Amino acid sequence: MPCEGEPHPPGTRVAAGEPLSRDGGSPAPAGGRIVAVGRRPVLGGEIVTSLELETEDSPASPAGSTDAARVQDMLGRLKPADLPAVLEKLQASGVGANRWASPDLLGQLRKAVESPPTFILCGALDLDPALPLQRTLAATRAMEIAAGAAALGKLTGTQRVILSVPEDMSPVGIAALRAASAAARLRLYPIQDEYPVAHPSLLIRRITGRRLKPGRLPIEAGVILLDAPAALALGRRLLHGEPMLRVPFGVYDLVGGKHHLLWAPVGATVEHALHFVGISSTSCELRAGHMLRDVPASRDAILAGGELTLFASEPHPAPDAEACLRCGWCVEACPAGIHPAGLLDAAQQHDPQLAQHHGIQSCIECGICSYVCPSHLPLLEAIRGMRKVLR
Repeated sequence: MPCEGEPHPPGTRVAAGEPLSRDGGSPAPAGGRIVAVGRRPVLGGEIVTSLELETEDSPASPAGSTDAARVQDMLGRLKPADLPAVLEKLQASGVGANRWASPDLLGQLRKAVESPPTFILCGALDLDPALPLQRTLAATRAMEIAAGAAALGKLTGTQRVILSVPEDMSPVGIAALRAASAAARLRLYPIQDEYPVAHPSLLIRRITGRRLKPGRLPIEAGVILLDAPAALALGRRLLHGEPMLRVPFGVYDLVGGKHHLLWAPVGATVEHALHFVGISSTSCELRAGHMLRDVPASRDAILAGGELTLFASEPHPAPDAEACLRCGWCVEACPAGIHPAGLLDAAQQHDPQLAQHHGIQSCIECGICSYVCPSHLPLLEAIRGMRKVLR
């Protein structure tokens, strides 16, 4: 389990929903005994303090039902003055997100206390159509997702709340979203769901016309941005008082050509999730988020507020790089409009000024340049290395 604050010592027993640390922190997804404390990576994210929980019962099942009347009642009770108190409740309940398409939700809300946004933008867009996690949630949990997004509008005093959804949703999904948007009084914004439009810089520019430098929080552009799983967790907490004890998780098996969508207890490891869906974790390469982003995932990474999609493929060596053909394919394909080959030159010359000239600050690290390069140049790897130098 990820644990904020000072964790209880090994041997401590906790009940489902009780804090795992002495000063509050994340709740336990199930009752049990703490057997170890250490450090582990969150999937696709940073290494955090964690503890190992030997469970004595199953994670609690979601409680309560959600209809339009309940959503409207909850929204009617919220006001901007409640934001600091709600922020504390979310943190104590483990509700949060910090991933590529939903950056540091709690950090955005903290900044919103002093500088309220003018837009709330929830993107229910999948990074890869092979893993329709967001689309499935939008169709099956539309009311709670809309409630979570609309609640942020009430708490920050803005009426410009937008739920961005795939334009090719099924008729059943469209009906659910229309009912939810009417109940929560937010706007639906259909959009072509293609990689990497879900990235904050691209989505905010597409919908609001505002510019956001990659790596900056959306609140700096006057927008609070979150994805469907984050809005769902927030909605469940405000509607039913439910901590974030489970997260939706998707795995795509490139060998078998199958996808798996499941609810996983917060704190489950990647290895446990793969075993549950019948994939051997020792015979495949793992990538978090999207294959083109090339973010390696370790088997002991834990599921929480980080990335929620995982790709398992056969191990394969990287192709040998050849000389640059100056074909310009990387420039044409770049969704941020920068010059990836020029950034490779800057990295090879250790020239920060040249890197700035070719637009390194605007790179979203989507990996499309490396994918289209006919010479198999390590463009994404060079950009990441140059960014470390600049930092």
